[in-house]
Amino acid sequence: MALDELQAGDVRKPAVDEEWIIISGGPAGSVQARIVKPAGTETALPVVLYIHGAGRVFGDAHTHDRLVRELAVGAAAAVVFPEYDLSPEARYPVAIEQSFPVAQWVVEQGATKDLDGSRLAVAGDSDKLRQAGVPVTAVRFQAVIHDFVMLDALRDTHAARTATDLAARTLGAALHTT
Repeated sequence: MALDELQAGDVRKPAVDEEWIIISGGPAGSVQARIVKPAGTETALPVVLYIHGAGRVFGDAHTHDRLVRELAVGAAAAVVFPEYDLSPEARYPVAIEQSFPVAQWVVEQGATKDLDGSRLAVAGDSDKLRQAGVPVTAVRFQAVIHDFVMLDALRDTHAARTATDLAARTLGAALHTT
């Protein structure tokens, strides 16, 4: 796919510890999820469940690798990334039905992987939450395209750096509030 090729170049990525797990549930019976933590973390971390958008047609752990790493390190949190089945082969609402068991797993069993399921934020790069009536904070940077922060080629632009830093700080502040 063109996006995979676009994201194939060399780019600086923060050091992280990562693990792939398989979670039972959803219409396919199970879903893979990637757990990404700041390198060397030895205590339980709050969790960002990152559900990528892109119309659920493209995108995966590879295309979002750098962004997920930056959010984990910047927010001092674990990022759990469901690798749900993509459209058009998997029709709506399969992606949501595969992401939900991942969220449940974080809350109910995440402690087995040093995840603090009592401190959970849901984030992503989709406008679907707003369409569902969920209050969403959105910031526009220089009228750039949707999903621009995940594009490695745009990483060093002022807009992408600012947007990613703002997201990481906002998530970190929300998750580390006592």
